[in-house]
Amino acid sequence: MSTPKGFEFPDVPPQALEEALNRLEQEQREPETPKLNYFTHLETDHKYICEQAHRSLTLVQVDRVRSKIKDNKYHQIELDFYRSEYAETIHNKLLQRHRIQGELTLEDLQGMKQSYRRMLVANGVDSDTLRRKRLAIKSQQYWKSEAGVLKQHSRLREEKMLNALRRQHTSRARSRNTQRHPVRRSSRVAARTSSTG
Repeated sequence: MSTPKGFEFPDVPPQALEEALNRLEQEQREPETPKLNYFTHLETDHKYICEQAHRSLTLVQVDRVRSKIKDNKYHQIELDFYRSEYAETIHNKLLQRHRIQGELTLEDLQGMKQSYRRMLVANGVDSDTLRRKRLAIKSQQYWKSEAGVLKQHSRLREEKMLNALRRQHTSRARSRNTQRHPVRRSSRVAARTSSTG
């Protein structure tokens, strides 16, 4: 095959050629993009390491080895775990006892609440302490319900007091109207009653 004749490269202005060379030199001076090491930011999975080690030991051996740990935070975390599990177990037992079918009814919830209170009192927490600690509940929905009932109770008490005052006022007014005024007797009637008596 023959090369085509008459094909010429276009003239490149010297300024464009110089800019292209400068860009190339600059790219060569810039450092290469560092290769990413994806494993440098991963944390060691200590739980996985423990699970692997547990496979070669019996449960008794694991507990014996764990008893040698001197880290308070470690034991505090495990204590919190057991406390949570204990509370969950008690709660589930109460659910089984109080929930008859499906959803918890109002009576079921009130029964569970009383069971919890009795258990706390049986373990040395007095009622006054429970009442004070209950004030730490932060749910506004909880307090909204209580505020509504307390307002209604206050209105009823006020109404009863007003009714009692009205009855008292009415009975005083009646007693004033029904008081006997001394009756004047004529001298003839007085003479007759004294002579017959």
